Amino acid sequence: MNFSSSYSYNGHPTLLVTSEFEVDQLIYPLLKVLWDRHLKTEYSCQGGDRIEDNDTHHAYILFHAEVASKWFAKLIEDNGYECYFSPREHQYGQGASVNFNPDLIEKLTELVSSAGSWDTFKFQQEVRAAATYIPKSTLSRMSVVKIGVEK
Repeated sequence: MNFSSSYSYNGHPTLLVTSEFEVDQLIYPLLKVLWDRHLKTEYSCQGGDRIEDNDTHHAYILFHAEVASKWFAKLIEDNGYECYFSPREHQYGQGASVNFNPDLIEKLTELVSSAGSWDTFKFQQEVRAAATYIPKSTLSRMSVVKIGVEK
């Protein structure tokens, strides 16, 4: 991995993943463990920018498959944290974004790492079971929201 001298559109330092794309540096470890489990993502942001009234801009990941995003939202909520789920269509079909407090990136990286790999039957079953999961907070569109680290 090479640290890029460029910055994302929102001013975050980026990491060059391949010659074709780069990601925000702080969210890369989380993306890497998701990719290692064959969960495809399209867009992401490490969040953390201060906006009006001291709100912190959320971090988010847009997953190619809605079931993967539901699994991720369930993982967050099952561990006592808040997230916002937003179904959306993209160039690959129906996916969804999961928005969460940027202070959770390191913890979520650990949680996803301990979830096992796609090659294990248990992990595959958990992802498939998430297809019927309805996240507690579903957004109809992306919006800037204040998200607490704990419920």
